[in-house]
Amino acid sequence: MRVSDLNIDRIYINQTTRASSYHMTENHYHYYYELFYVRQGTCRFFLNNGLYDLHGGDFLIIPPHMVHYNRYLTSCLRINVYFKESDLVREGAGFLPDVRERFLCLVLVHIPAAYRDMMDGICEAMLQEEKVDDANTRMMMDMFLKPSTASATASSTTSPPCPPGPRRGMRGSCLQRGFSQNTMPPTSP
Repeated sequence: MRVSDLNIDRIYINQTTRASSYHMTENHYHYYYELFYVRQGTCRFFLNNGLYDLHGGDFLIIPPHMVHYNRYLTSCLRINVYFKESDLVREGAGFLPDVRERFLCLVLVHIPAAYRDMMDGICEAMLQEEKVDDANTRMMMDMFLKPSTASATASSTTSPPCPPGPRRGMRGSCLQRGFSQNTMPPTSP
């Protein structure tokens, strides 16, 4: 099993197109959160002892230390955003009242078409800022991450919160399916 970088010093983003012929060499985990956003295409994730299909407009928040692996079922344009809890929670309080319960656990979300342009615009701004990578990048990335989670909150339907407990947000004790009935349940292998 591969362990990704031990630490990150700010929010990072990248965008890649993967062909269906691309295969990850092994499962892995990170010491930080990963937001995996599918702009186009379909991929299948193995995580938390389940298989989940993601389609264009879906995003997945993978908590630290959660082993995961994915396969691309079609050509897939995807964005990865890497962040720490401290990017959304400062001095014990989140910038949204329920940010820990909604976004700091294993979450699968479908962004409806009406909100997808907004999400894509935020991602494009973050990708441009990543290229700049100057003294202001940390602050700018922080400013962009919050509207992306806030727009997801504004467009969501009611989803069950993460169960309380000392590991909440650390090992992904919940999986929310919200935003639309089109979000798929775990997939059969």
